Amino acid sequence: MTLTSGAARASLGVITAACATLFALTGCDYAPAPDRPTATAPTTASATPQQSTTASALRGTTQTNSFHLPISYTSVEGDTWDGIALAFGMKTSYLRAFNPDATLASGTVMDLRGRNLPQRGANGTFDEQADGSGTYTVRPEDSFLGLTSRFGVPDYAIRAANASIRGMDGVLSVEPGESITIPSSR
Repeated sequence: MTLTSGAARASLGVITAACATLFALTGCDYAPAPDRPTATAPTTASATPQQSTTASALRGTTQTNSFHLPISYTSVEGDTWDGIALAFGMKTSYLRAFNPDATLASGTVMDLRGRNLPQRGANGTFDEQADGSGTYTVRPEDSFLGLTSRFGVPDYAIRAANASIRGMDGVLSVEPGESITIPSSR
């Protein structure tokens, strides 16, 4: 379709006005607001304590695994169950279940994964070895998402440790009762 120059200018004006309205309604801007914190990735792949960058409200240290996932948090004075859970994107009830005997005393190391507790999507039993790897017995309705959450290991690492696993897109194609290897996440 060919537009005359007057029609083209009118169409361009309508499109420009529509885009400006859309930007105004959605609050889009091209530069981050100066008061918004920016996230930073951990600089090491080791399981060494690092200052928590998960939430500005936490002052304790967060230990990450070799996959840069948080595995534990060491509390400091002023921390609360709700604050720690919120900072790591979990429900307070889960954090308490992962740490049934923990108090919020300064220096308490909090488990952020619940590695040794059955969880939705990873309800089987786990026999951990000294190096952090282990054998997991699959239950009905287990999933890669559940396993990665419980053990802090990406699904590609679980697949690499188990040549017999089939499936794509989070589908765990193994039979209940089968044992699979969970690689170390330390």
